[in-house]
Amino acid sequence: MMQNTMSILHHISVSGLWGSHQIDLHLHENVNFLIGINGTGKTTLMNLVGAVLTCNYEMLTQISFNEITIQLKKENEKSQIRVVYNELENTKYERVQAELAYYVRSNETEPETEYLINRINRNTSRKIYSQQDLEQQLNSLINVVWLTIHRIHPYMMTEEPYQRRISVPLIDIKLKNLSIRLARHFSALESQARTENNVFQRNILLGLVGEEWKSDKENKNKQTLSQTRELAENVFKETGVNETDYQVGLDKLFERYEAINSNELTTKELASLVIMRRLERVMQDWQSKRSKHKEIFARRDRFLTILNSLCKGKTFKIAETNELVVENISNSQIPLSKLSSGEKQLLILLGEPLLQGDHRWLYIIDEPELSLHIQWQAKLVSGIKDLSPQIQIFFATHSPDIVSSYSDKIHDMQKVLS
Repeated sequence: MMQNTMSILHHISVSGLWGSHQIDLHLHENVNFLIGINGTGKTTLMNLVGAVLTCNYEMLTQISFNEITIQLKKENEKSQIRVVYNELENTKYERVQAELAYYVRSNETEPETEYLINRINRNTSRKIYSQQDLEQQLNSLINVVWLTIHRIHPYMMTEEPYQRRISVPLIDIKLKNLSIRLARHFSALESQARTENNVFQRNILLGLVGEEWKSDKENKNKQTLSQTRELAENVFKETGVNETDYQVGLDKLFERYEAINSNELTTKELASLVIMRRLERVMQDWQSKRSKHKEIFARRDRFLTILNSLCKGKTFKIAETNELVVENISNSQIPLSKLSSGEKQLLILLGEPLLQGDHRWLYIIDEPELSLHIQWQAKLVSGIKDLSPQIQIFFATHSPDIVSSYSDKIHDMQKVLS
């Protein structure tokens, strides 16, 4: 079921960028590519929008701007997020160097709600909300995943008996986090499938006490005998039953059933009729269960298909522990941390759409082509949209292969910036 409760980007305006520049940008509902030569402000704009929507105050204070207004749209409703940045002079409190003021309007009829960040307020009549309140309100308006261009992140790691500081690629940190989230997601899918198995088993037990008679009368798509037999044989095979264990019994059942031609049934004929009705019901329930299983795992299977079609010589699988694993040509497992930088990047870029599913969300990425082969670049956007049709893409790129067939969705920074 489509989840359209979240808004998407509709319009972005920025004043005072780098002191004197302005930005005016109307966005498409599905795909947007920001292009331009180096130094025109692509990364700055991506970081500014991403920081505003995710409340990244540290990033916001590193960008020179006066005000940014982001208009959001959800069907016929519009909301707005406005951020004003003021450098504070001669402040009594030296640790307070600037003021960030958020003004959020959830719809066109409501007044703006003000949130002040990094400022000590005394003797003021304005109501000041906490940062947590702000983040909750933004999260209620728009669902954002933002991947920056940065790749290296230093942090402390303790290894007994010594302590040492090491630099760990940010992509490995993201990959580890993604792996955990994927395992949880796959486990949730397995839980849904087990629920369908329980329903199937319940129906079989209820059928033993006669409930199948009622359901059989209500069923308007009864299968023919040949369909029932073919399906029964396939079920036995799929469940690992040897043909010698079921074929004779199945032959006799259908022979007895087909021989029934009178309204006055013998005890054996009546028994064959009851067994056949129950078999038909079980096969119908089995088909229903399989159909629901296919629906449950459809997106996961597409994710694996896309990965395996691109990563030649490696096979991505789901382990019994519901963890994503990868094997080489000799069927030996490879740790995800040992994948190439391009494979890691591809896994992260496709993993997020898988997790988001049918939810409406915004995907912000600066230079998604990094480390990707040209063939992967050409197939990236179609793969992302296949996994998450309700996505709104906002990418900054130098790659014509990333843009591919979406040339009408391009925004040139030299035209956006004034």
